[in-house]
Amino acid sequence: MASSESTTRGGRAPALHVLAHTSSTQDAARDLLRSGVEPPFAVLTRDQRSGRGRLGRPWSTPPGGGLALTLVRASGIGPGMRSWYPLVTGLGALEALRGATGAGGGIGLKWPNDLLTADARKLGGILLEGDGPGHVLVGIGVNLAGPVELADASALPPAWLWGEDGIASADPGPVASARDAAARALAAAIAEGVERELALLDAHEGDAMASGQRERYGMACLTLGREVRFDDLSATSVPGSRAPAAHMPDGGATARALRLDADGRLVLGLPEGAERVVSVGDVRHLRTLDGDPPPAPPGATAATSAPASPDDIQETHP
Repeated sequence: MASSESTTRGGRAPALHVLAHTSSTQDAARDLLRSGVEPPFAVLTRDQRSGRGRLGRPWSTPPGGGLALTLVRASGIGPGMRSWYPLVTGLGALEALRGATGAGGGIGLKWPNDLLTADARKLGGILLEGDGPGHVLVGIGVNLAGPVELADASALPPAWLWGEDGIASADPGPVASARDAAARALAAAIAEGVERELALLDAHEGDAMASGQRERYGMACLTLGREVRFDDLSATSVPGSRAPAAHMPDGGATARALRLDADGRLVLGLPEGAERVVSVGDVRHLRTLDGDPPPAPPGATAATSAPASPDDIQETHP
């Protein structure tokens, strides 16, 4: 294992521990934390055998084809105040990727934190897990080199950074050492960007409006204003929302993504006119149909109030 450490605005940058391979960077990072390694630190591999994503989905990283990264940090706020953690994590990863790859506005976020291209191809995914009440493990996977083969035919089509049809403006080339160096630099930028965003949110006691991150997330979110299909795993609705959702033939329901509430939850407009608030679930973008009203402008995040819900962070306590 190799490691490096630098500094970043607001404190110490995460030390980067590089593994040749591992079953899961989340598990490897947890082992380091429990062995006494002081956060913030990050674990990187380009060969992950048994990773996991949101909602229990598998996430593997074939040797050399991707980047698997886990950031471990000590949270400055309690679990009940972390409802914006998943979204702000996506914002930090997105801005680091934009800066490191030159992709700019060509990538954005699908609520809550999938990294998507403007044409709806998935570049990466994010998973947050807790370790006790005070530590958070942020897992991030990014497709580096293509083409990417999908094990799940129902998954979003993939995007990648390097090689033919890659979205990055610069390619480190086919030499393994050059790609390793580029992957390491990118991982460090992502870890530092995510730590910086979460530290900013902590400093404002989890209030993304006060920190300015709510507005910035709204500008980066590709979901707002779109017709979506959703599977709501939170079963949370705004007061008075009793109308059932319209069901798709293959399951799930359709709605328009209207805005984010004060806690980062997605407010959906149902065809019957009611609204539903989703804190945990699977959201898929649908094509805009002729005659649909135009999507809401970026940053349309005006809120209704609702109780805090950190459900999208999978808290595990020993």
